[in-house]
Amino acid sequence: MILNATHVGEVIAVASDGGLPPEYWAKRATDQIIDIGDTAHPALREQAHAFKERIESVVLHYMKQAIESNRSNL
Repeated sequence: MILNATHVGEVIAVASDGGLPPEYWAKRATDQIIDIGDTAHPALREQAHAFKERIESVVLHYMKQAIESNRSNL
């Protein structure tokens, strides 16, 4: 049996009242930086997911600092 996978495209997020939150952008950035293969060994996949979560929290932290820094300069 042959199965075909199709790529539907990107999901578009829409926001009002000031745009998308930094959490959205941190996740998008992390998803672009780190991709975890479905065929990776389970132990490696678990470590990779933990690493990805940590990277996302670091990206979010510095995005929030950048926002605060920008606000203080206005």
